[in-house]
Amino acid sequence: GVAHNAKLYALKIVSGCNGWAYYSDIVAAWDWAVSHKNDDPSNPILIINTSFGGNKYLSACDSSQQSLAAAANNAVANGISLFGSSGNDGYIDGISSPACVSNSISVGAVYDANVGYHGYSICTDSTTAADKVTCYSNSANFLDILAPSHDAYTTAVGGGYTSMFGGTSAASPYAAGAGALVQSYAKSVTGSYFSAGELKARLLKG
Repeated sequence: GVAHNAKLYALKIVSGCNGWAYYSDIVAAWDWAVSHKNDDPSNPILIINTSFGGNKYLSACDSSQQSLAAAANNAVANGISLFGSSGNDGYIDGISSPACVSNSISVGAVYDANVGYHGYSICTDSTTAADKVTCYSNSANFLDILAPSHDAYTTAVGGGYTSMFGGTSAASPYAAGAGALVQSYAKSVTGSYFSAGELKARLLKG
């Protein structure tokens, strides 16, 4: 993990047992985080990670995804930063929703070391290296940042751990953890947290 002592809320954004969600489900989850931001005043909700998405957008999608954009704007206005995975389709000119809304921090994937050959259903990386963009990672000229994704060691469904987790769904929480660390540092040094806009600016400068 990146932010070992972070406090977490886990929201299951899904429609029934179907394995997919409506945009209204995503909006409801983001709005819940805003409403419950200060349930624990010592540990306010400052970061939202959204490791899911779909479709392809060639530019910021606020006009076509108005409900998502409004919810993202509301979260940011309340000091909460949104991180979203860019998607795993291998696009070089587009990213998925909801990462495409302008007030989200969209995250693509890189390797953090030479982990050898990696083949995927849509592409192959015959060689890998630190900071090399994975072949599957969606990218575009409005993608915000890149973060490590393979091979992440994390908890596994059903118990135990796995060392094979990857995708932009792994990169986005890595970046979100980095954001949490920056906020913790800001609080300890300045006595207050950064605004969502300032946090995004600092991460993008890095």
